[in-house]
Amino acid sequence: MNGLVASDLHLRVGERALLDGVSLSLRPGELVLLAGRNGAGKTTLLRTLVGALAPHRGRIELEGRPLGEWPGRARARQLAFVPQGVDTPFEFTGRELVTMGRHPHRGRGEALRPDDVAAIDRALAMVDAGAFADRRVTTLSGGEQRRIAVARALATEAPLLLLDEPTNNLDLEHALQLVAML
Repeated sequence: MNGLVASDLHLRVGERALLDGVSLSLRPGELVLLAGRNGAGKTTLLRTLVGALAPHRGRIELEGRPLGEWPGRARARQLAFVPQGVDTPFEFTGRELVTMGRHPHRGRGEALRPDDVAAIDRALAMVDAGAFADRRVTTLSGGEQRRIAVARALATEAPLLLLDEPTNNLDLEHALQLVAML
């Protein structure tokens, strides 16, 4: 697999350069940590890498093909993203949100298959969320909501997983578990 390759990314807001000549290569199975001060552009870079922001200059390729050429479902099967803040104002259960991670693998209105259910159960187990998976996310603590968000990304079974501040709101035990799993 070629993975995700970014070359010479530039992104500006007004006169301020948010990204200035950033290049990197991410391959499945690699663990890469972006570290820097608040406001350094880590979130901006991640959002650009998944296509949520368009660079003014530069190129992003997924599996050797420009990111923008990938249909949404196909891209989501290759690249999963957990944003820094996860806000879920609707009365979904944790399991329903994790089930949404299987959306790229199913047609519109298609019922869950046994492999979907297995992927959902595996993802919930990986983040130790089984005990509260059937509760409404609006009743969960910030750390529990974060674990559900990570499980949703894991359920996609994408070879590339980008997480923005993945240990936000996690207690020490679950933060260490997540880091060990990654």
